[in-house]
Amino acid sequence: MGSGDRRYGGKALERTRRRYLFAHFCKSLLWHASGLLFAFFLTETCGLPPRTMGALIALSLFVNAIADVGVGRSIAPAMRRPTLVLRRQGAAAGPAGLFFLLFCATPFLPAPIRLGAAVVTLIGFRLAFARMDVPQNALVPLLAPDPTARIRLLAARNICGGSASLLVAVVAAPLLLVTETGSALPHVVWAAIVAGLAVVSAHRLARERGIAVPLMPHAGHRGGRVALPAALILAVACTATAGSTMFRAMEPYAAAYGGAGLGIMIWASLGAILCQPCWAMAGRRLSPRVLPLLAASCALVAAFALAGPLRAGGIAIAVAGLGFGIGSGGLWLMVWTAAIRGNDQPANLRRIAALTAVSKTAQGLAMLWLGHALHGAPYRTDLAAPGMLRSVTMIAALLMIALGGLLLALGERRLSRTARDAGSATPRPAVQTVQDPASPPSAGSAVPAPRAATAG
Repeated sequence: MGSGDRRYGGKALERTRRRYLFAHFCKSLLWHASGLLFAFFLTETCGLPPRTMGALIALSLFVNAIADVGVGRSIAPAMRRPTLVLRRQGAAAGPAGLFFLLFCATPFLPAPIRLGAAVVTLIGFRLAFARMDVPQNALVPLLAPDPTARIRLLAARNICGGSASLLVAVVAAPLLLVTETGSALPHVVWAAIVAGLAVVSAHRLARERGIAVPLMPHAGHRGGRVALPAALILAVACTATAGSTMFRAMEPYAAAYGGAGLGIMIWASLGAILCQPCWAMAGRRLSPRVLPLLAASCALVAAFALAGPLRAGGIAIAVAGLGFGIGSGGLWLMVWTAAIRGNDQPANLRRIAALTAVSKTAQGLAMLWLGHALHGAPYRTDLAAPGMLRSVTMIAALLMIALGGLLLALGERRLSRTARDAGSATPRPAVQTVQDPASPPSAGSAVPAPRAATAG
C-alpha cells in the first residue's frame, strides 16, 4: 500500500476496502444470476412463454431503474456520513436475498399461481436490490478519493464481479440445466447459499468505520482532465449494457440447445477477470482515445469468431467468450472511471444513480427484444442451426459493445481537441480529509483536524 493510501485512513481503510470487495462479489452473485439465468429459468423451468418472460423481466428492470434514482436521492444527505451509507446497504441485503430465494423457489408452487408469484418476488427483488446496490456503488469515491487508487479499486471490483459471473457459469448454470428435466431443489439450495452470503457480507461491511470523507471537490475534472459530457457516458453505458445483456441472456439457451455447452460462458468470465490489471495498466500508459478502440476491437474479434466458418468449434467459442469478456470488461472500467471523478460526493452520487438507472433501462429494453425474438422462432431447434437465432443475436450484441467503444473514443478525441493544454502535469492541491463523525479515529490514520481542514 502506497503513501497515498495511508493518507486516506491506513490499515482501517484497507480492511474496509477488502470487506467492500467481498460484499461486491456476493452482491454480484445475485445480480449475475438474475442477468444470466432468470430468462432461462422462467421459460424452461417455470414454463412461461418467451414473450411473457421478456415483458416480466423488462418490467422488473424498469422498476429497478426508477428505484435507483429514488435511492440515489434519498441517500444524498448521508454522503458526508459514510457510516449511514454503510448501514443502508446492510439493511437492504436481507430483503434482497429473501426475494431472490423466493423467486428461485417458484417451480415448487402450483402452476396457476407461478406467474403471479414470479411477478411479486421479482419486483420485490429489484426494489430491494436497488436499496443495496446504489449505496454500495456510492462507496467507491469514498473508499478511493485519489484517482490512481480509484482505478485500482474499480479494476478490483470488476475482478470480483467477473469471479461471481464465473461461479454462476460453473455452478449455477449446470444446476439450472439439470432442473429442466429434474428437480429444482439443487438450484434453490444454491440460491439460499448465495442469498446468505450477500446478507452476511453486507452486514459485515455495515460495521466498518475506517472511511474518511474528502472535503475538497474537483467536480469538473477527472485526474487533471476536463470531464467527458454526462450524456456521452450514459449513451455508452446504454449501448454496452444492452449488448452485454443480449449476449449473456442468450448464453444459457446456447448452452442447452446450441451445442456450445458452458464453454462460452466460462471463457467470457475468465476474460473479464484476467483483463482488469491490463486495462488498469494501459489506462496509465496509453491515450484515452486508444483504450476504447482496443475494447471495441476485442468485441469485433469475438463477433468475427461467431460469424466465421469455425463458429461451432472450441477455438471459436473460446475466442468469442474471451473477446466479449475483455472488451466489455475494459469498456465498463472506462465508463465507471469517467462517471466517478473528483471528490464532490453528491455529484458523484447523482452520476452513479443515473448510470445504474440507464443501465437497468437498457437491460429491460434488451430483454423485451430477446423475449420477442425467442417467441417468434422455434429456438430449441434454431439455436443449433448455423446463422440462426443464436449467432445473429450474439453477433448483434457484440457489435453494440463495439459501438459503445467507438462512441467513447470519439468523445475522447473531441475532448482532446477542445481542452488544449489540459494535461495531467498540472499540479493539484492535496485532498484533505476529515473523519466521519460517527466513526472512531483509526490507528495510524493521518487525518487532519477539522480546523486545519477548513482553513485552506
